[in-house]
Amino acid sequence: MRLPERLARSDEQVRLLARVQTFFADQGLLVEEQPLERCCPACELCWRPPRGRQPVPPPDGQQPRLPALGAAYPQTRVALVGMNSRDDGRQDAELRALAHSQHDFRHGHASHNDEKRSYFHYRAASTLAAVLALRDRQPAHERPAPHTLIPVLDRCARLQAVQCSPWDGGRRSPMERMGRNCQPYLAGQLEILRPDALVLLGVPPRRSIERLTQPQWTTVDGLRTASTDRFAWNRSVALYALPHPAAGSWHRAHRALVRLANANANANANASAGARSAQH
Repeated sequence: MRLPERLARSDEQVRLLARVQTFFADQGLLVEEQPLERCCPACELCWRPPRGRQPVPPPDGQQPRLPALGAAYPQTRVALVGMNSRDDGRQDAELRALAHSQHDFRHGHASHNDEKRSYFHYRAASTLAAVLALRDRQPAHERPAPHTLIPVLDRCARLQAVQCSPWDGGRRSPMERMGRNCQPYLAGQLEILRPDALVLLGVPPRRSIERLTQPQWTTVDGLRTASTDRFAWNRSVALYALPHPAAGSWHRAHRALVRLANANANANANASAGARSAQH
């Protein structure tokens, strides 16, 4: 099965994406000429309406989304897990969303250039920047300039907790059953990508990871942090869970993350200064 064109820029990206594509095919989600709603074994269960509500049909012509991988992701291993996408349902939708974000940031735009003026991508990238700063022991910024986020996207991966994309008349947020039924596909992608840190935006991604790892959260101003040894590839995967960027509570949690990164950077600077003083 051929990868979509212009999907990757390095051999390692191609290798990882091809493995994810093979995984989807092995799970029966990726069948030639068959949309997701016809081959996903959980489709009927996921889209069954709650009692007393009108049925909502699954979106037509969907395919499982391949994760968007930045060129430097294999070196940083920081991945963001979102709820689900509202897009055209093609395999490369995540990568195209990443490219659109880079275009907006390059032109100094914090909001996506459409009539709804969504700040999701800017806020998600700002959170990723704070996590990278924390791990690099560097200062973080609450409101980074958009152009500074372009290399951030190159260092990270982005994937979805739920593969369905109710962009055409469906629910905007996935139902609980969708997260549960899609959880094995999220776990399979993570097994391939092997992140050292996971950023979870919104409740569905957090609950999916909680079911997989049972983390012991530390919570400050809505920011949840933990470390888990439940993933086979790493005895200590860092977890950072925040509200969805569209929620007002995201701002408070994001500020808490920035404070954490800056405290870590200051401690590192003080330790380095102390070490230099001891040498003289």
